[in-house]
Amino acid sequence: MIFYYYIAVILTFINLVCFVYTFEGKKVNCLLLLVNLLMLVANLGYLAKALSQTLPEALIALKICYIGGCFIPPVLLWTITCIANFKVKHWVTTLSYLFSFFVFALVLTIGYNHVYYKFWDIDTFKGTTIIIKQYNWTAVFFYLVMIGNTIPTMLMVYYGFFKKNSISKRNTQIIVFMELINIILFLISGRFNHKIEIMPVMYVIDGWMMIYLQHRVMMYNVEDCIHSSMGAQENNAYIIFDKQKNYVGSNYNFEQLFPVVVDCGIDCKIKNIPEFDKMYSWIDSFNKENKKEFSFEKNNRHYNCTIAKVLFKDKMIGNIIEFKEDTDKFNYLRLLSSYNTELENEVREKTKQIYNIQTKLVVGMANMVENRDENTGGHIKRTSGIVKILVDTILKYDLFSKDEDYFQNIVKAAPMHDLGKITITDTILRKPGRLSPEEFEIMKTHATKSAELVKEILQDAEEKDFVQIATNVARHHHERWDGSGYPDKLKGEEIPFEARLMAVADVYDALVSERCYKKAMSFEEASKIMLESMGTHFDPEFEQVFLLSQQRLENYYYYDK
Repeated sequence: MIFYYYIAVILTFINLVCFVYTFEGKKVNCLLLLVNLLMLVANLGYLAKALSQTLPEALIALKICYIGGCFIPPVLLWTITCIANFKVKHWVTTLSYLFSFFVFALVLTIGYNHVYYKFWDIDTFKGTTIIIKQYNWTAVFFYLVMIGNTIPTMLMVYYGFFKKNSISKRNTQIIVFMELINIILFLISGRFNHKIEIMPVMYVIDGWMMIYLQHRVMMYNVEDCIHSSMGAQENNAYIIFDKQKNYVGSNYNFEQLFPVVVDCGIDCKIKNIPEFDKMYSWIDSFNKENKKEFSFEKNNRHYNCTIAKVLFKDKMIGNIIEFKEDTDKFNYLRLLSSYNTELENEVREKTKQIYNIQTKLVVGMANMVENRDENTGGHIKRTSGIVKILVDTILKYDLFSKDEDYFQNIVKAAPMHDLGKITITDTILRKPGRLSPEEFEIMKTHATKSAELVKEILQDAEEKDFVQIATNVARHHHERWDGSGYPDKLKGEEIPFEARLMAVADVYDALVSERCYKKAMSFEEASKIMLESMGTHFDPEFEQVFLLSQQRLENYYYYDK
């Protein structure tokens, strides 16, 4: 039987070591640690009693055993009040400890008088020493210690489980199970007539359950979780969820922000509350996408919300959410954003006005040129319309790998292609007939003059990309694919794309329009010439564009021009 007590001491010592091993930072519960120490001391007393050879030795060992019986119940009671968040007056705890000291003082009289025991002696049972004793009436005080601490514990557990949502249901279940085991083992011990002590077994089992209880208390201690995970700020609100997204706890600030949480059960998922549904979605985003920051508004206040992991022994056991109010900052940024938006809208509107004025100026200049040139009346308007049709076809069938803004810039630039004609003298520009070679050479200078005018007019008021497109259209719309054009005799893809497109529109209008020196060609004749010129005058890749646009071009000359 002596091995029974050895095993009990070894297991109790292992429980204490495991209990200490679970400590992390400030999360240790000192009362639970004290209970484990008292249980080890008591079991050492039972072992010493079993090994004792004389009556005085056995009595000293017995008094050590009573340390556990007298002090474990009150310490365990006040431990449970702390775990269950019950507020108890300081004088009540002091009174309970004083009563335990009083009972232990009675125990210390054993061997000297008959105050606690009427009779005592020793005997042996299967190689172990046992004490034969007869209690005096004062022993009732010891039972008052046991009952007086057990009953309040059970009442608190009952109240906490059924009435107080802020207590962990799982923790209360552990406490109930531990108390029931203690009561059952205590009742069983009476049937053995004290030949075999049951209390060492009870202390071992209690130690196991307290390790698990301490593990849960440390994992989800709200204050320590906040400090270890977030570095808590006094004015911020915090809420903690476990890995299954069950509510674990929150601080006072959070309860003030969300009073409904006071009525929510610990270790339960909070359902049918929109604010908490949003928090659950944040946790999902954090775990899947590592998104850590979110915004939240309540009662006209704005909060910056941050999610972090709750770690225990470097393992994730849940999530903590911090609510940090930044209403003033948010309102300032919102005001600044609103101001910036208004400013952007105003700049956009002013830019639009400048662009409209600029466009009218350019178109006005183009019309002035056209009014001077009696040979090409309506040419600017018609070529602009043709470019628009060709661009629509390109975009519709996605024929070239260029973005839409680029093509729209070509449409905008089209009216400017002949601005340089304003520098040509009337005798040449308005000559009713074909030009002489010398006159034609002068006329050809309108391309370079057009480019110079476009740059001068647009360079300070438009984007560089558009200025470049408009300049290219003006300077190079008379270049030919085979290199025989002017003014730079560019060949093939040396000619900017926009100028190649403008060339198609310019020549097509010249063919189907009447001039003072020629009649308008039919659409069939003009189309034949255009298609035959693909690869010589025009970029051959524009053949498909022209064919797809042909019907619309003819309709344009019938109805739209």
